[in-house]
Amino acid sequence: MFEENSQNILLRIKSELLWLGYNPNMKEFIANRVLQAMIFPKRTLQSRYFITNLGADKIIMVWFPMNVLFMSKSFNVPIEIFFMKNFPFEPPQIFIELVQGRAINRKNENIDINTRRIMTNTLRNWHQFSNIEDVMNEIFESFSNNFPIYKVNQNNSSNNKTNIIKPTNKIANLSTNTNNKTEIINSANKIVDLENRIKELEESMKEKDIMINNLKNEIQKLSLKNNQLNIENNNISEKLNKIMLESNEQINKKEKLIKQYELKISKFSFEFSPGENAISIILISSNENIISSFICKNTDNFNFIENKFYEKYSEYKGLDNNFILNGRKIDKNKSLYENKIKNNDIITIFN
Repeated sequence: MFEENSQNILLRIKSELLWLGYNPNMKEFIANRVLQAMIFPKRTLQSRYFITNLGADKIIMVWFPMNVLFMSKSFNVPIEIFFMKNFPFEPPQIFIELVQGRAINRKNENIDINTRRIMTNTLRNWHQFSNIEDVMNEIFESFSNNFPIYKVNQNNSSNNKTNIIKPTNKIANLSTNTNNKTEIINSANKIVDLENRIKELEESMKEKDIMINNLKNEIQKLSLKNNQLNIENNNISEKLNKIMLESNEQINKKEKLIKQYELKISKFSFEFSPGENAISIILISSNENIISSFICKNTDNFNFIENKFYEKYSEYKGLDNNFILNGRKIDKNKSLYENKIKNNDIITIFN
């Protein structure tokens, strides 16, 4: 008798199905149907399952004590459910178990009195998705309406023994041989232990797979981040190149401005002739080198000199130029003489 929870029973049944040769693709389905028969609620005793022979096949058989009311009393009527090798494509074969001094009630039309086989509507119209619970309900209803067995006189019991025919002559041995049962249970225990170890290994493999996937995800994230950093680096490089180009342009502009500035810091040096009406030579220089000259009178004012200068250097025209002599500003409206220009004086132009 199995005093354990349904999950453990289910594991044992599945392990039995593996070596009994049932359809491996239907293992889960068959195991659930066997368990469904075992845990059917109309019972007061614990149901059991065994491995038995049916011809050349070893199959699973469930022994189920169906609790039925008869004349206001409760009776346990044991039935045997044989799950054929081709189950669920073939219906289970169900028999009523008889003990000495009991016979089949002929009024119950669902039981064959010669073979003790039970037939219900669901069994007659069986298909692979038929529900074993529906069969059990039909048997319970049949037994409740027409109690399936009755007590016979001891004198007639020998005559009735011919009716107590098991489906195979091995069943009685399996039902009473304790050593065989113990061996089967021990074997089932070993198989369940192996299945549990396999499950533990599978769980461990799943955890490792999860870790590997997590590592792959991390690597992928790092790769994406690295790509982003490369893109950012490229963007920074482009910006730096742009800044460098702009800087170079600005440097070039500054150099040009410096050159222009150098031109603007031009100096007028004079070879001054004394006297108001004398003629002087104005030398225009840049970076201490004489680049041009022209002659003017001492009476010419600086506006005249400035215009002369612009004739040669038009780029200076329009600028607000200041003429500085020894730190003082020259008055453009006054003449060289009035501005007290002396020989070798140097006037610097600033704008």
